[in-house]
Amino acid sequence: MTIMESAREGDCHLALPSALTLTTPVIESGCTQPLLLPARYLDRCRDAVRSILFETDARVLGVTSAAPTPAKATLAAGIATTLAIDTGEPTVLVECDPDRPTYRTLLGIPSEEGVVDWLRDETPLHVARMQALRNAYVIPVGGDGNDVGATFYHLTRTALVQLLRRAFRNVVLNLPPVVSGGHSILATHLADRVLLTAVAGDSRLPDLKRAVDLLDQTRVQGVVLTDFESRIPTWLRRLL
Repeated sequence: MTIMESAREGDCHLALPSALTLTTPVIESGCTQPLLLPARYLDRCRDAVRSILFETDARVLGVTSAAPTPAKATLAAGIATTLAIDTGEPTVLVECDPDRPTYRTLLGIPSEEGVVDWLRDETPLHVARMQALRNAYVIPVGGDGNDVGATFYHLTRTALVQLLRRAFRNVVLNLPPVVSGGHSILATHLADRVLLTAVAGDSRLPDLKRAVDLLDQTRVQGVVLTDFESRIPTWLRRLL
């Protein structure tokens, strides 16, 4: 019996976190490349997470930006990593940006399929275990970059995030940049809380202000500035 056939009969569950199940067709594999992020960068991700107030036990955090930037995907990955390390809880990083697929190549995920393919034709959802982290997983975006608006309309009308919330205590969504249009605004509603990514020396203040104005104010928790080098010596910053 195949995974798809079992799932349709309602008796197929992904053996991910202990005592948790995900009732949707799933294929699990492992990432073949580690995610290498500097300790100082992870500390910034940790500070960003600590500033967020969640109202439920299961955290669903979206990471977006005002304009397309690779820093957004890196920040989402860093936040997922720190949540997995610090809490020891089941954590999943979900790529929801079909225009800028990153994680399959970055992490060496063997399957080319992902969220978009699952949405389109019930292709089994591919979940990869992140290397060196027993409780962290990543779901690549998959797809071919076409019909993105319709894709996210369908995503907001499925129970995927609710299913993930039941299986994982921490769900981090790498969302499309706000400048992409209506579908990117719609995608932010999948998250309980949203962080906006800004790049020092690159992101424009008017763009950030416009992005904040377009987003649901009750969800936006702040702006995370990346690629910022403080002139204060490290030893002094530790005392502040």
